[in-house]
Amino acid sequence: MRCKFCGTDPDPVVLVPNVEKRKDGQIEIFSCLDCAIKQGIYCEKHDSPHTGFSGDETTACLRCIEEEVQTKKEAAEEVYARICGTLPQEELDELKEFAEDSSVITGDDESVSVFRFVMTTAHRLKLPWDQVVVMTLERRSAQLILPSPF
Repeated sequence: MRCKFCGTDPDPVVLVPNVEKRKDGQIEIFSCLDCAIKQGIYCEKHDSPHTGFSGDETTACLRCIEEEVQTKKEAAEEVYARICGTLPQEELDELKEFAEDSSVITGDDESVSVFRFVMTTAHRLKLPWDQVVVMTLERRSAQLILPSPF
């Protein structure tokens, strides 16, 4: 196995998210630890590779996202109310459907699920979470924060 970035035969090997649209059909991409860190696709805090997301080339550490959700959870209800009060009904219905599904999995209420969507987008785009809220409100659309089903 060779590092995708520097070509060395690494030890340890880091399996990194395949965020590029690959013409060769390769699913697994390997990297050395140094390159994975330099590329911003490895979380040193949690000693694990980022997760890739469908639909684009962004990555993020799921544990970092969840930590921030839990430490700022008190803002979830206000964020949810602001977003719900701004979205057109069709977008609101779609957001609530995703939030309900997420709530079943996580055991959190819908407001925390939507807050997790916001936080995930923030980490993927490397933006403050409150800026993601503002962008969502300005666009009057949940598309920025909705999880991609594919």
